[in-house]
Amino acid sequence: MKRCIAAAMLLLVVLCGCRPQPAVSEQVIVTGIGIDRRDGRYVLSIQAIEALKTSGSLSEQNDTATAVYTAEGASVAEALQAFLNETGKSTYILQNQILVISMAQCREESLFTTLDYFVRNQEGRALVDLVVCRDDPAALLDITTGSDAIPAEYVSQLLEEGNRWGRSARARLLDAERASSGMYDAALPILDVKDGTPTLAGTALFREGMLTGELTVTQTTGLLLADGEAEQCLYTVGDTAVQCEEICSELMIMPNGVGWKYRFTVGATVRIVEEGETLPDRQTLLRQLEEKMEADVVEAMTMMAEYRVDPLGLARRTAAKYRSSGATQEAVRTVLPQSECTVIVNLSMTDGGFLQ
Repeated sequence: MKRCIAAAMLLLVVLCGCRPQPAVSEQVIVTGIGIDRRDGRYVLSIQAIEALKTSGSLSEQNDTATAVYTAEGASVAEALQAFLNETGKSTYILQNQILVISMAQCREESLFTTLDYFVRNQEGRALVDLVVCRDDPAALLDITTGSDAIPAEYVSQLLEEGNRWGRSARARLLDAERASSGMYDAALPILDVKDGTPTLAGTALFREGMLTGELTVTQTTGLLLADGEAEQCLYTVGDTAVQCEEICSELMIMPNGVGWKYRFTVGATVRIVEEGETLPDRQTLLRQLEEKMEADVVEAMTMMAEYRVDPLGLARRTAAKYRSSGATQEAVRTVLPQSECTVIVNLSMTDGGFLQ
C-alpha cells in the first residue's frame, strides 16, 4: 500500500513538472512599473521588453530595448490584467527593477495600499527600488539614457550612487513592508524629470503610510549622516571642495524627564579635492565643515520632528533599550517630537594637497 502511495505521489510530481510553461514569445518582461492616480483609478506605466525583440546583451542594443505602455483599472491587479488583454502576452515581473509612484498617488492613498499587490505577489522582488516622481511616472520610465538599453537600470544606478554620496535616500519594497509593521516610517527618494533627465530632488516622508512632508537634498544628507548610511559626501567650505570619507555614526539614547535625549556622533575623514583661492588653515577648515554637517543633521531632525515621522526607528530602538524600565514603542513615539536631539561631528584630515 505504501509503495502505491509513493508511486502515485511520484507520478503527480512528474505531471506537475511537465506542465507547459508560457513560451518566451508569449511573455512581456517588465523592467519598470509606474503607478499614478487619475479620476480615482490606477494608471500604470509599464516599461517592458518583448523577449524575441532583443538579441545578445541588452547593453549592446543600438537603441533602448524597452517600450512604455499604459494601462488602467480600479486596482493594480485589474490594470495589469488590462495590459494583458491589450498585448495578449503574460507579464513577467521577476526582472522588474523599479516601482515609480507619482506624488499624486502618494497624496491620494496609503503607500501600503498602493504597494499591496507587489508585496503579495510571489513573483515580485523584495529588493526592487521604490521612488517617488513629481511628474507622470511615464516621463521617468521613458527617458533616453544613451548607452543604457533599459532606462530602469539607469534610474536604479542613479539612486544607488546618490545614496552612496549622501544625496538620496534609498528604499526597497522590503523597506515599505517593514514600515507597515511599525519598525520605522517610510522615507522614499524623490526624482524630478527635467528636459528628459532625472534629478535627485529630496526625500518623501510617510507616517503610517501617508505622505506627510519632504526633505530637501541637503536635509537628506543630514538624515543619511545621522543614520550612518552615506559612504561619502562632498561639501564646499568657502571656495574649497572637500570630500568626507569613512563616515560613521553612533547614537546614544538617554532618559530626559518625561521624554528622551538623542545624541548623534558623526565621524569622518576629510580630503581636499579642489583647493580654492581663500583656503583656510587646517583647524579652521575642519571647524567650519563640522558646523555645516552638524547644521544639516539638526535641520533634518527638526523637520522630521515637525512632520512627526520616525524614519530612523528611534521609537523602536529606544523601547528596545529601555524595555526593562517599562518603555514601549507607542509611548516613546508619542513624546518623540518633543525629545531633545544633539549632534556632534568629529572630523580628521588626511594628508595631501597644499594645506599647511
